[in-house]
Amino acid sequence: MRLDPASARRIADGGHVPLGAAADLSAVAMDDLDDVTIAYVLAARAPFDALRRSSAQLAGLLLLAAIGSREGQDLPMLDLAVAAHAEATEALRGLTPPPRGAHHHRHLLLAASTLGGALAAAKCRLASDGDVVARLNNEAIAHLRWASGALPGFEMVAVSQGCCAAHAPAQIETTTMPTRHAWRAS
Repeated sequence: MRLDPASARRIADGGHVPLGAAADLSAVAMDDLDDVTIAYVLAARAPFDALRRSSAQLAGLLLLAAIGSREGQDLPMLDLAVAAHAEATEALRGLTPPPRGAHHHRHLLLAASTLGGALAAAKCRLASDGDVVARLNNEAIAHLRWASGALPGFEMVAVSQGCCAAHAPAQIETTTMPTRHAWRAS
């Protein structure tokens, strides 16, 4: 069943809720969503986006740590990730999901909890033990993906669907001189 135009306008006119270019909710098939569930979708978008943003910032810090940057724990990006997580956690505490949103809400709470553990670990040992932080961040991302599948309007960016993913992977081909390399697409 497709959402009627009046309900689609109510969702699209979510006020302060950023819908983003990929989240044209008027084009999403909404199976039997009542007004209470639609209100929950609108209210849950901000904490979902804050958790997604926090996780992405933590992933960036993990990348810096992997390439040898020792300042990752002192960078403002970690403070921004912690602040986004705190914002999301506070907002999630104030939400009461309708029956249709209970599964979605459960995954958001699990993502927030796991991401909180990842951020706490990052504050203590990002450079020394990034594997623990990465594992916890990946678990949080998995919960966000599951939440995104539970209700419409919660999109995750799939890197495999990006413009660069369509290109053939590059391989290094050694030429006659051992110090020179030529790039070619396979």
